[in-house]
Amino acid sequence: MKVFLASRIDRELKDYLASLGESDFQVHSVFRNSINLLTPSRMLITLAGPGSDLMPMGMLIQGFSELVLAGKNRVRLAGTFLHLPENQGLIDAGQAEVWPTNLESPLNPNRKEMGLALDYIENKLLQEEREGIASLAAVLAAKRRGGRTPSLNMYASFILEDLSLFLDAYGEGRLERAGQLARALIGFGPGLTPSCDDFMTALLLSLFYRTGDSLSRDLTAAFFETVVSLAKEKTNLISCQMIRQAARGHAGRLYLDTFAATVRGDLAALEPLVERLLVYGASSGADFLFGLYCALSRMPAVSTPVGAEPLRFEAGRGQNDLLKKNTG
Repeated sequence: MKVFLASRIDRELKDYLASLGESDFQVHSVFRNSINLLTPSRMLITLAGPGSDLMPMGMLIQGFSELVLAGKNRVRLAGTFLHLPENQGLIDAGQAEVWPTNLESPLNPNRKEMGLALDYIENKLLQEEREGIASLAAVLAAKRRGGRTPSLNMYASFILEDLSLFLDAYGEGRLERAGQLARALIGFGPGLTPSCDDFMTALLLSLFYRTGDSLSRDLTAAFFETVVSLAKEKTNLISCQMIRQAARGHAGRLYLDTFAATVRGDLAALEPLVERLLVYGASSGADFLFGLYCALSRMPAVSTPVGAEPLRFEAGRGQNDLLKKNTG
């Protein structure tokens, strides 16, 4: 019998499997670089190959490319082993190196260094047109520098006004109002994880790990609960799990490491992470970067980069017409 070794496993997944002992999982979705298993409690376990991003509730498997799984296949858990269908063998998760998908504690940002990191992210987003909503970075830059408002793709144009209202409320600490406005964002945009969901993931991580006490814990917790409830209602299961995990401070290591490097202002660590993100998914990585830029620039307990004004969107000529056309 062939044995596939898991080389790395999320800490919470290891504990979860141990708590189950035995169970059956159904194959939920299969992609070139990952496979999702659906648990009886409707959580997703993500299998991927070495060198991939370790996800919350995920593991990396040696020989991943040899796995042949399809929708509706069943995978049986027995102890630390996942028994594969059709005599393919089993996955041994018991010897995997355990990694966290969260940070140990809040980060203490250096205002100047984080400002330089945010400037770097903005400049990278401006270098070429993006497919999702990250092209809105050009609107921010045009407003701050007094330049001409650029043309936008249909997704960015459509969500411009709603995103502006949301960020205004968020930046002013009116999280109850921001939660209400999030209804227009969750589930919107192209990609397996819609653009606004990746954007929201960055914002949730930033808020979860913020320092200072400018916002009450109860207010923050209520905002998280609202956004997670909206995700259950308005987006797909993969994206919903991403948002739910971000509200707990968990994310894929690529997102998590980029967030940490930005807050620390560690450009040496940040630059290769940004390059990976800009080619990650249809637009997911760029949308996450845009969310990170907006969230950290407007964070009530984190200073705005030196010389930067509070972020605010303004629809350019013709963009409000497009909004009306698409919303009726």
